[in-house]
Amino acid sequence: MHALRQELGDALVATGLGEYLESSFTPHLTVAYAKDALAEPIQIKPIVWKVCEFALMDSHVGQSTHAEIERWPLRA
Repeated sequence: MHALRQELGDALVATGLGEYLESSFTPHLTVAYAKDALAEPIQIKPIVWKVCEFALMDSHVGQSTHAEIERWPLRA
């Protein structure tokens, strides 16, 4: 994920759109939401799957909803 984020960022810079990069953004995958903070971290087994595409999502802040903007296949 970090390599993909770097590649996407480089492409934005190369096309003159680097101003739209968020330096504080950390690529992540949300596994679950909890109403309150957990008292102790929970250990989970690593999750492994083959990724064949990615999607650009519009996160509606504060609404817990996301809209897909576009989807692209990844090359092997």
